[in-house]
Amino acid sequence: RWHKVTSKIQISWIESVSLLPCCISTMTSDHGEKRPPTYLERWAHGVHRMNAYIGGTLQYVVRLVIKFPVITIIASIIYCFGLLGIGMSSGFELLSDADLLWTPQDSYPVINDKWIKDESGFTPTPRYFNLIVHKDGDNTLSVEGTQAMFEAMKCVRDTPGYATACEASTVGYCDIVAPSRFFDNDQAVFEAQVGTDETLNVQALSSGVYSDGVRAQRNVIFGNADPITADPTQGEVLTSTLANIIVFSLPTEDEYEDIMDFENDALDNCLDMRDDWADGGFSGFRLEVNAETSSPNENARGAQQDLPLVGAAFIVMGAYCAVVLGKCHPVKSQALLGFGAVVGILMSTSAGYGLALIIGQPFTNLALILPFILVGVGLDDAFILTGEFALTNPEDSLNDRLLNMILKGGAAISITTLT
Repeated sequence: RWHKVTSKIQISWIESVSLLPCCISTMTSDHGEKRPPTYLERWAHGVHRMNAYIGGTLQYVVRLVIKFPVITIIASIIYCFGLLGIGMSSGFELLSDADLLWTPQDSYPVINDKWIKDESGFTPTPRYFNLIVHKDGDNTLSVEGTQAMFEAMKCVRDTPGYATACEASTVGYCDIVAPSRFFDNDQAVFEAQVGTDETLNVQALSSGVYSDGVRAQRNVIFGNADPITADPTQGEVLTSTLANIIVFSLPTEDEYEDIMDFENDALDNCLDMRDDWADGGFSGFRLEVNAETSSPNENARGAQQDLPLVGAAFIVMGAYCAVVLGKCHPVKSQALLGFGAVVGILMSTSAGYGLALIIGQPFTNLALILPFILVGVGLDDAFILTGEFALTNPEDSLNDRLLNMILKGGAAISITTLT
């Protein structure tokens, strides 16, 4: 019986394919005259021919699945999740660089940036690590404000590896642009020159040049300094500032390969200090921090937070399919079929991610959109196949009904996917 069924299907498939070419060359009009086919008719015949080839191929696959169901299920699970495991262990890379994500790589900004970094021979642009000490809009021009600034600088300077990183820089040190530069970036010098004298503190911070003779720019090291100019000889002594700004110039990755690890450690220390200050740890002062790795770290954190949503989407859609396909019947209920469809989509998504990672495709936040798209498209295909199965003759055997279902529904899905 099985041989007769497969032979009958193969004969009908071969006949349909063999008859199509002769139908494409000429058409018959309403008056009985032969005419060349229109483009739409040629397209329709091409789709029918493609449907025959694809349908026959899918039927062959379905026959194997029917003959070896357990082996098919086990092999599919091992293949899909195996690819994901291999990809995660060998090729996982989270890409968060905005230039690589959004900017065309053949654009002039990217080409010029590569030339500056790789060919120009210019001194490399340092990695900037920024700290801002403020008091929620209150005046920070005080001895206590200067002390808070030196305390904030410790979260970077006291991080293990700071001295090594600075020595690896092209200039041999980490440049610091901050109000602390009036005191040679040394708290001991500040304590010796100013102590607790508010007048001396204001005079020192109002100077037009740093202790090393470099001209000071108030708009760079202070927030909303009043007055903004820095010429104390003309009576332009500071009256208020709303923030002390500290900028560390750290070496690049080319200069120091472990700079990313150091920067992350320093960032963690500064964030801990920020939280302590927010709890009243330093007389109402607040600390804000921003580093080169801040945005990539936030992107990674966002991606990790989105992962549970992917699992929740599969669970919700599985329950939805179970409700839609389910029936109050002990035998004909298709509730588990809905969950099976979602599991199949999950397996295909895992295989796709794994294969992409194996070939070196970096992982981005945009890749997290893919499961939601695949769930929608995959469940739509599942509804098409279940609908085609319902249209088959209930008197036929289960094998015949599955073959007829995949011939119509499966071929239609494949054609829409390809075209």
